[in-house]
Amino acid sequence: MSGQIIACAPAQNFVHRAELERDGILLNIRRIAGEAQSEFIASEDIWFHPIHLSIGPNGGIYIADFYREIIEDYSAIPRYLQQQYGLDDGKDHGRVWRLVHNDMPKPQSPNMSKLSNDALTREVVSPRFWRRQTARRLLLERAGHADDRPARITLPANGTTAAINALYTLDGLAQLNDNVLESALGHSEPGVRRHALRLAEDRLNSREKLLNAALRLASDPSPVVRLQLALSLGESDNPRSLQALAGLARRHGEEAWLDGAILSSLGNRAGKMLKIMLSNKTDTLGQARGLIHRLCSAVASRKNPRRVFRCDFSLKRTR
Repeated sequence: MSGQIIACAPAQNFVHRAELERDGILLNIRRIAGEAQSEFIASEDIWFHPIHLSIGPNGGIYIADFYREIIEDYSAIPRYLQQQYGLDDGKDHGRVWRLVHNDMPKPQSPNMSKLSNDALTREVVSPRFWRRQTARRLLLERAGHADDRPARITLPANGTTAAINALYTLDGLAQLNDNVLESALGHSEPGVRRHALRLAEDRLNSREKLLNAALRLASDPSPVVRLQLALSLGESDNPRSLQALAGLARRHGEEAWLDGAILSSLGNRAGKMLKIMLSNKTDTLGQARGLIHRLCSAVASRKNPRRVFRCDFSLKRTR
């Protein structure tokens, strides 16, 4: 069920499933083939009200079923109908369904609290969501105990979710060093590179090699990574960061939300950014024209006559 979402519809007595489809920076959803006129799980029992989903220790999906006749609040039901229905009917009911695949492997023990730190570090990159999240929690809980030596976690070369969980576990244990972050910034999975940028933000001003690794992502093929870079470079005071933002604007300025991300990273540097953008010829502005207009508005709001004049000149150049 990778690449799919499952959602409860308690009032309609069904569980809906849809397929996720990446469209640049956006995510679209569509019905699963073969389910255009049906739902993933549906019941004619009007007491069936799925209200919550959770992933279990072995990867099965647990569905909490409220299972009662009426789920609305008293205030939503006219008084004359309140007398016809038993609003408390089923108050001692409730069910939990477990959804598993026919080929589901034999369950491992869910009691992970007895595992050693070494065993938990291996579970941090487990393919099972529940097990890797539980391993991370237990390692962080043990971190304050002197008798528990720090765990050593290696960032996996493949797999997005496992690598991201490893990164945040290392961060929580204060073991996320620059070498690991630099490796994560060059990871093969765009999701890992995106989260590595987030975790590197507070080091961009003091770690040149991390800044260099981050700036290389200005040419990243993933629009998600480029958007995150535009947001993260706001934490860097290095002039090269402005140059990278300008390059992003010229090459990808028409991508969804990118110009807003760039503006949010400028702070009080809108004037400097505008100067960089205007140092190029009109035919090299690429997709940055919209951003230049917004920069001019930002500079003009400061009511500095000299800068306003430059903005007026730039607007004429970009028409």
